[in-house]
Amino acid sequence: MTRTGIFEVDCREKALNGDGLSFVPRAEPFSERIHRIHELVKDAELPFVFTTCCADRLPTKADPAGALVVPMDEDDREWVDELPGAKPICIEKTTWGSPKANTVHCAWDMFRHNGNARRLIEELGVRRWIVYGVGIDLCVSSAAKGLLAAGCKVVILDDILTNNAGGSPESMRRMLDDLGEMGVETMASEDFLAAASAV
Repeated sequence: MTRTGIFEVDCREKALNGDGLSFVPRAEPFSERIHRIHELVKDAELPFVFTTCCADRLPTKADPAGALVVPMDEDDREWVDELPGAKPICIEKTTWGSPKANTVHCAWDMFRHNGNARRLIEELGVRRWIVYGVGIDLCVSSAAKGLLAAGCKVVILDDILTNNAGGSPESMRRMLDDLGEMGVETMASEDFLAAASAV
Protein backbone atom coordinates (compact mmCIF):
# COMPACT_ATOMS: atom_id res chain seq x y z
CA MET A 1 0.00 0.00 0.00
CA THR A 2 1.20 3.53 -0.80
CA ARG A 3 2.52 5.34 2.26
CA THR A 4 0.07 8.04 3.33
CA GLY A 5 0.64 11.40 5.01
CA ILE A 6 -1.73 13.98 6.45
CA PHE A 7 -1.55 17.62 5.34
CA GLU A 8 -3.61 20.02 7.49
CA VAL A 9 -4.06 23.52 6.11
CA ASP A 10 -4.72 26.68 8.14
CA CYS A 11 -6.81 25.04 10.87
CA ARG A 12 -4.65 26.31 13.73
CA GLU A 13 -2.68 29.31 14.91
CA LYS A 14 -0.64 30.30 17.92
CA ALA A 15 -2.84 30.76 20.98
CA LEU A 16 -3.20 34.34 22.17
CA ASN A 17 -1.25 33.51 25.32
CA GLY A 18 1.55 32.05 23.19
CA ASP A 19 1.09 28.59 24.68
CA GLY A 20 0.74 26.09 21.86
CA LEU A 21 -1.68 26.11 18.95
CA SER A 22 -5.44 26.56 18.93
CA PHE A 23 -8.09 26.02 16.26
CA VAL A 24 -9.08 29.01 14.19
CA PRO A 25 -12.82 29.74 14.54
CA ARG A 26 -13.69 28.44 11.06
CA ALA A 27 -12.10 25.08 11.88
CA GLU A 28 -14.08 24.64 15.12
CA PRO A 29 -17.11 22.98 13.44
CA PHE A 30 -14.76 20.22 12.26
CA SER A 31 -12.84 19.86 15.51
CA GLU A 32 -14.18 16.38 16.35
CA ARG A 33 -13.27 15.04 12.89
CA ILE A 34 -9.85 16.68 13.05
CA HIS A 35 -9.19 15.19 16.49
CA ARG A 36 -10.05 11.74 15.13
CA ILE A 37 -7.51 12.24 12.35
CA HIS A 38 -4.94 13.39 14.91
CA GLU A 39 -5.59 10.17 16.87
CA LEU A 40 -5.05 8.12 13.72
CA VAL A 41 -1.80 10.01 13.05
CA LYS A 42 -0.58 9.13 16.53
CA ASP A 43 -1.74 5.49 16.51
CA ALA A 44 -0.50 4.69 13.00
CA GLU A 45 2.55 7.01 13.21
CA LEU A 46 1.60 8.72 9.96
CA PRO A 47 3.66 11.69 8.73
CA PHE A 48 1.74 14.84 9.71
CA VAL A 49 2.41 18.24 8.15
CA PHE A 50 0.48 21.41 8.94
CA THR A 51 0.62 24.99 7.75
CA THR A 52 -0.88 28.20 9.07
CA CYS A 53 -1.09 30.00 5.76
CA CYS A 54 -3.22 33.00 6.61
CA ALA A 55 -3.53 32.68 10.39
CA ASP A 56 -2.84 35.84 12.37
CA ARG A 57 -0.26 34.32 14.75
CA LEU A 58 2.14 32.07 12.86
CA PRO A 59 4.60 29.56 14.33
CA THR A 60 8.21 30.28 13.37
CA LYS A 61 11.50 28.48 13.79
CA ALA A 62 12.08 30.38 17.03
CA ASP A 63 8.62 29.46 18.30
CA PRO A 64 7.96 25.84 17.30
CA ALA A 65 5.08 25.08 19.71
CA GLY A 66 6.12 21.44 19.97
CA ALA A 67 6.47 20.96 16.24
CA LEU A 68 9.41 20.64 13.89
CA VAL A 69 9.32 23.89 11.90
CA VAL A 70 10.60 23.75 8.33
CA PRO A 71 12.20 27.19 7.93
CA MET A 72 11.89 29.49 4.95
CA ASP A 73 15.70 29.89 4.78
CA GLU A 74 16.85 27.38 2.14
CA ASP A 75 20.38 27.45 3.56
CA ASP A 76 19.06 26.13 6.89
CA ARG A 77 19.25 22.33 6.63
CA GLU A 78 19.35 21.40 10.33
CA TRP A 79 15.66 20.47 10.28
CA VAL A 80 16.33 17.55 7.92
CA ASP A 81 18.22 15.71 10.67
CA GLU A 82 15.14 15.95 12.91
CA LEU A 83 12.70 14.45 10.39
CA PRO A 84 12.74 10.83 11.66
CA GLY A 85 9.96 10.42 14.19
CA ALA A 86 6.25 11.12 14.41
CA LYS A 87 6.27 14.73 15.63
CA PRO A 88 4.08 17.29 13.81
CA ILE A 89 5.89 19.21 11.08
CA CYS A 90 5.01 22.86 10.40
CA ILE A 91 5.94 24.60 7.15
CA GLU A 92 6.99 28.12 8.10
CA LYS A 93 5.16 30.83 6.20
CA THR A 94 5.67 34.47 5.48
CA THR A 95 3.88 36.70 7.98
CA TRP A 96 0.43 37.91 7.10
CA GLY A 97 0.35 41.46 5.76
CA SER A 98 -1.96 43.26 3.38
CA PRO A 99 -4.68 40.80 2.23
CA LYS A 100 -4.83 42.57 -1.15
CA ALA A 101 -1.05 42.37 -1.66
CA ASN A 102 -0.96 38.76 -0.51
CA THR A 103 -3.70 37.86 -2.97
CA VAL A 104 -1.77 39.46 -5.82
CA HIS A 105 1.51 37.78 -4.86
CA CYS A 106 0.03 34.45 -3.74
CA ALA A 107 1.68 34.90 -0.34
CA TRP A 108 -0.38 32.06 1.09
CA ASP A 109 1.37 29.51 -1.10
CA MET A 110 3.75 27.59 1.15
CA PHE A 111 5.32 25.79 -1.82
CA ARG A 112 6.06 29.06 -3.60
CA HIS A 113 7.34 31.01 -0.61
CA ASN A 114 9.17 28.32 1.37
CA GLY A 115 11.92 26.77 -0.72
CA ASN A 116 12.23 23.92 1.77
CA ALA A 117 8.60 22.78 1.39
CA ARG A 118 9.28 20.74 -1.75
CA ARG A 119 12.41 19.31 -0.15
CA LEU A 120 10.34 18.27 2.88
CA ILE A 121 7.97 16.27 0.70
CA GLU A 122 10.89 14.62 -1.09
CA GLU A 123 12.68 13.82 2.19
CA LEU A 124 9.55 12.25 3.70
CA GLY A 125 9.10 10.03 0.65
CA VAL A 126 5.32 10.03 1.04
CA ARG A 127 3.50 9.69 -2.26
CA ARG A 128 -0.15 9.98 -1.10
CA TRP A 129 -1.36 12.95 0.92
CA ILE A 130 -4.72 13.43 2.64
CA VAL A 131 -5.42 17.18 2.63
CA TYR A 132 -8.08 19.15 4.49
CA GLY A 133 -8.54 22.57 6.05
CA VAL A 134 -9.68 26.15 5.89
CA GLY A 135 -9.87 28.01 2.60
CA ILE A 136 -10.21 25.80 -0.50
CA ASP A 137 -9.99 28.89 -2.72
CA LEU A 138 -6.46 29.81 -1.63
CA CYS A 139 -4.67 27.86 1.09
CA VAL A 140 -5.97 24.33 0.53
CA SER A 141 -5.78 24.58 -3.25
CA SER A 142 -2.18 25.86 -3.11
CA ALA A 143 -1.23 22.89 -0.91
CA ALA A 144 -2.93 20.46 -3.28
CA LYS A 145 -1.27 22.01 -6.34
CA GLY A 146 2.13 22.01 -4.65
CA LEU A 147 1.81 18.34 -3.74
CA LEU A 148 0.70 17.49 -7.29
CA ALA A 149 3.70 19.36 -8.68
CA ALA A 150 5.91 17.26 -6.40
CA GLY A 151 4.51 14.13 -8.05
CA CYS A 152 2.19 13.10 -5.23
CA LYS A 153 -1.32 11.72 -5.22
CA VAL A 154 -3.72 14.09 -3.42
CA VAL A 155 -7.03 13.31 -1.72
CA ILE A 156 -9.04 16.20 -0.22
CA LEU A 157 -11.44 15.44 2.64
CA ASP A 158 -14.43 17.40 1.41
CA ASP A 159 -16.26 17.40 4.76
CA ILE A 160 -13.34 19.13 6.54
CA LEU A 161 -13.20 22.08 4.21
CA THR A 162 -14.32 25.70 4.04
CA ASN A 163 -14.44 28.46 1.47
CA ASN A 164 -12.40 31.58 1.92
CA ALA A 165 -14.30 34.69 2.98
CA GLY A 166 -16.77 35.61 0.25
CA GLY A 167 -16.89 32.09 -1.15
CA SER A 168 -20.02 30.03 -1.69
CA PRO A 169 -20.94 26.35 -2.03
CA GLU A 170 -20.89 26.90 -5.79
CA SER A 171 -17.37 28.38 -5.78
CA MET A 172 -16.17 25.52 -3.59
CA ARG A 173 -17.64 23.00 -6.02
CA ARG A 174 -15.98 24.76 -8.96
CA MET A 175 -12.62 24.72 -7.20
CA LEU A 176 -12.95 21.02 -6.37
CA ASP A 177 -13.97 20.32 -9.97
CA ASP A 178 -10.91 22.23 -11.24
CA LEU A 179 -8.63 20.33 -8.86
CA GLY A 180 -10.32 17.09 -9.92
CA GLU A 181 -9.36 17.80 -13.53
CA MET A 182 -5.75 18.08 -12.30
CA GLY A 183 -5.98 14.66 -10.66
CA VAL A 184 -7.07 15.46 -7.10
CA GLU A 185 -9.58 13.05 -5.58
CA THR A 186 -12.15 13.83 -2.88
CA MET A 187 -13.35 11.65 -0.01
CA ALA A 188 -15.37 11.99 3.19
CA SER A 189 -13.38 11.82 6.42
CA GLU A 190 -15.49 8.87 7.66
CA ASP A 191 -14.59 6.88 4.55
CA PHE A 192 -10.91 7.70 4.94
CA LEU A 193 -10.88 6.79 8.64
CA ALA A 194 -12.75 3.54 7.98
CA ALA A 195 -10.33 2.55 5.20
CA ALA A 196 -7.30 3.48 7.33
CA SER A 197 -8.62 1.46 10.27
CA ALA A 198 -9.12 -1.60 8.07
CA VAL A 199 -5.44 -1.71 7.05
